[in-house]
Amino acid sequence: RERAEKELEDRFGTVLEALRSLLAYSAIKTAAEQLGIEAIDRRHNVLSIKFHRGTRVDPARLMHLVSKTPGAQFSPAGVLLLPLNSQTSAREILAFLDARLEQMRPPG
Repeated sequence: RERAEKELEDRFGTVLEALRSLLAYSAIKTAAEQLGIEAIDRRHNVLSIKFHRGTRVDPARLMHLVSKTPGAQFSPAGVLLLPLNSQTSAREILAFLDARLEQMRPPG
């Protein structure tokens, strides 16, 4: 993502915030697909992350994330609920989600 942003800046000048958000969204979508995440939705101040049955997320890493994130919950239906506290802008929400996906990514 950073490489694409740099290349766009070199070719066209200053990259607009909307394009930066689009690049971040694209990177998150790719990461989510690689992890076996079926859907990510935002309702009010909560992100809802639904996993495929064959997700590649290590359950121990997922439970560690839940235990270290105040207000986070994981349902028996395979849905992770992550509260958004101070994240209100698209950029803040995408950065928050990217960081949480990174925490779920298998080591290596």
